[in-house]
Amino acid sequence: KMLEESLDYAEDDFHTRQLIEARTEGEMILRVTRKVLRDNARRAIGVLRDAIEDAMDELEIAMRGTDYGEIRDRIESLNETSLPLAQQLMDSSIKQALETRSVEDIVTSVGDR
Repeated sequence: KMLEESLDYAEDDFHTRQLIEARTEGEMILRVTRKVLRDNARRAIGVLRDAIEDAMDELEIAMRGTDYGEIRDRIESLNETSLPLAQQLMDSSIKQALETRSVEDIVTSVGDR
C-alpha cells in the first residue's frame, strides 16, 4: 500500500512540476514578447500586432488553468504567431550591421573563421 501511495504521489509531483515549468516558461515568453512589442511599436502594427496580442491573451488564460498541454500549445502558438516579427527584426539588424561594412571587411571576417 505504501508503494502504491508513493507512486501516486510521484505522479502528482511530476504533473505539478510540469505545470510549474510550463507556467514559468509562459511568463518568460510573455515578458519578452511585451518588451519586444513595446520597443518595436512602429514595426509591430496592424494585423501582426493584433495576432500576437491575441496569442498572448490565450496563453495568459491557459496559464490560469491546470492543463499542462494547453499551456504548452499556447506557448507554441505564440512562438509561431510572433515569428514574422522576429524575422523582420533580425533582417533589420543584419541589414543595419552590414550597411556600415564593406564587402572586403565581410569577406575577410568570414575567411578568418
